[in-house]
Amino acid sequence: MAKRQLRTLVTLTAIGLLVLFAFASAMQRGVRVFLPSGWGLAPVGTQTPVGDMLAGGEASPNGKWIAFASVGQGVHKVFLLDRATGALVDTASIGKGWIGLGWSTDSATLYVSGGTASQIVRLNVGSGGKLEAREPIPVPGISANKGWLAGLAVDDKNAYIAVSASDKLLKIDLATNVVTGEAVFEDGDTPYQVRFARGGRLIVSLQGAAKVAEVDTDAMRVVRTIPTGRHPNDMLVSGERLFVACGNDDTVDVLDLHTGTREERILVRPWPDAPAGSTPHALAITPDGKRLYVANSDNNAVAVLNVERRGLTETLGFIPTAAYPCALATLADGKHLLIGSGKGFGTGPNDKTASINPDSGAGYPYIVTQLNGIIFNVDLSDPSRLRDMTKTVLNVSKYRPNMIDHPFQAPPAGSNPIPSRLGDRSPIKHVLYIIKENRTYDQVFGSLKKGGKPYGNGDPRLTLFGDDVAPNHAELARQYVLLDNLYASGEVSVDGHHWTNGAYVPDFMQRTWPQEYSGKGSPRLTASLAETPTGRIWDHVRRAGLSYRTYYYHTMDHSNTEWAAARAKGIRDSDSVDIFIREFKEFERAGTVPNFMVMALSEDHTTGTRPGKFTPKACVASNDIGIGKVVEAISSSSLWKEFAIFIIEDDAQNGADHVDSHRTVGLVVSPYTRNTGVDSTPYTTTSMLRTMELILGATPMTQYDAAATPMYRSFHSRPDLTPYRSRRPSIDITAKNPRAKEPPLLASIDFSEPDQLTAAQELALNDAIWHSVKGPTPYPGATRRFGR
Repeated sequence: MAKRQLRTLVTLTAIGLLVLFAFASAMQRGVRVFLPSGWGLAPVGTQTPVGDMLAGGEASPNGKWIAFASVGQGVHKVFLLDRATGALVDTASIGKGWIGLGWSTDSATLYVSGGTASQIVRLNVGSGGKLEAREPIPVPGISANKGWLAGLAVDDKNAYIAVSASDKLLKIDLATNVVTGEAVFEDGDTPYQVRFARGGRLIVSLQGAAKVAEVDTDAMRVVRTIPTGRHPNDMLVSGERLFVACGNDDTVDVLDLHTGTREERILVRPWPDAPAGSTPHALAITPDGKRLYVANSDNNAVAVLNVERRGLTETLGFIPTAAYPCALATLADGKHLLIGSGKGFGTGPNDKTASINPDSGAGYPYIVTQLNGIIFNVDLSDPSRLRDMTKTVLNVSKYRPNMIDHPFQAPPAGSNPIPSRLGDRSPIKHVLYIIKENRTYDQVFGSLKKGGKPYGNGDPRLTLFGDDVAPNHAELARQYVLLDNLYASGEVSVDGHHWTNGAYVPDFMQRTWPQEYSGKGSPRLTASLAETPTGRIWDHVRRAGLSYRTYYYHTMDHSNTEWAAARAKGIRDSDSVDIFIREFKEFERAGTVPNFMVMALSEDHTTGTRPGKFTPKACVASNDIGIGKVVEAISSSSLWKEFAIFIIEDDAQNGADHVDSHRTVGLVVSPYTRNTGVDSTPYTTTSMLRTMELILGATPMTQYDAAATPMYRSFHSRPDLTPYRSRRPSIDITAKNPRAKEPPLLASIDFSEPDQLTAAQELALNDAIWHSVKGPTPYPGATRRFGR
């Protein structure tokens, strides 16, 4: 086994050396699109536009067809392709679906798991590939939107379907549509994909438990389980080998189904020294069983593996794709690969300016609705092309070898308070990280002026919360540093908070949040499914041997319970910060101020125009007061000379911005940022994380923060210890919305926690906030762009 691991490692190292070729050329060469993460896309192959978050790639038993399904935010559909040519033959809407697709043995019927619909979709497939809907198979005993019917396998008599949220596998008689048996897994196991092995055995990946289960289909009982890497998702059976993609470990486990042991573990990151973050998510194999393809969703690439010799797998290279590849299939000739990109080219530019219906929110594109999928048909008949494709993958990716210790664009050592190398000392010893909710740059800073002149790249037409509402935000930007090219890495709060505290969004969450935000049902999200590969920012601070304190509702680790209780009671930001300030002063007197503190101040999310609640302006003003009070308290303390405060929104989904809908509000307040001016460096959420990690000597969490651009240009080497004096908004922070009948869509929003909304509710909320401030002025819509 040691020799096998060494061989794989040597192969990966050879692949990593190709970075030297890519690094010598400009990073932008060949890049078609830059994502909000700063990473580029340069996919190869011919394109077929389809829906978002693709699943499947299932070949029919007769070898004629390949079926994909789009199961994200848009209309759920099946796409049937010719397996000989890759051409799209037919498309059919399916209502709701998810990741399970299966064929009848005669290839005349295609089955699709219903996701939250508690049914199995059935489609007739004609001899020419015409799709025709049949009556679905109901799955009884599952509450609407709670089952999450997942992986699916079909034989000549039965369908076997995983019920993800109920931790069980059902056996359904296809002749009678009756459930004839069930296999029950442990609580939280979360069965995901289902595959047949030789001899009629059934294999189920247990995404929440880091193992696969073998099920006896006659007795419907678990015969054995085999450990795997974390978040096992897709599986592929080839003879007596089972290939398992393990999303949180960036590995493919190769299991021997005869012995029930692991034969190999293949690391599929393009760089041997990189931290986690590739997210293998889908598998395909050539008809001759020699080449295995692995969709690395978060690298926007497909790994190509030579699996011809058992136990001696070689990584041959990588294929560049569009955003988030998550479904694969090989054509019959074995020389063409179909790659299903779940997010296409990202949200893309959009400057639509149609009028908005103030009740329904219709008339402009919400960020979630911009996701679209693409199937790429890639010709791999010339093996020599793989080397060039590998170079492209390495070239458009932002990560480079040795970035863990040597950050991107690091200045000479000692020239900046942000260390140029991980582990070097910084004069900053304490960091406060404040996470807010959902505002774009232009909403707050669009009309910002300094010395009577426009300051930064803003559009005053889009400003809702200017100096009268958020004077502390404005004054901090003027006195310290204005970040007018900062982008939220996330798109909504479900993924946004993972980006802000973990620099990563796990595979299960990426698969489910588009459905959740488009009103198709909310998943059961266990701690295991939500966990990031190496933990959150406070975990890395702890591993660095430093102290920390949390005032953040996403963790109770070292939490201030008084703050948590106040938040649960709905205490406003302007008042809840007093709890932090009081404790901070106690820490200061005792000499025990933590090295790292994280705080959520969420009132700028607002409750829209809900009757009797605080107006949007009043909510943002309360949030602004809280920010001002915190900065004043810390800047007046004895520790100010070694302090930095980082402030950012978790996402920017609730408003318009003339540059990009991901561009957001951010502040960095420190003696080392005072009077910096405007910093227009392209930064992201992960840039803030990387900067804090370097200050504290904490290792990066994933490839994304490791590769992010640290905020060197926001800092200078000579501190200015002048304390900040907080401002008071000129508006009434106790103003409330009039008590009038609320439109039904707005009335249905649950504001008990931020962002428990569907896309339609978000549209209505954004529109209501706009009109509450701007009156009849039409909503301008969203612009989506990054880098170029």
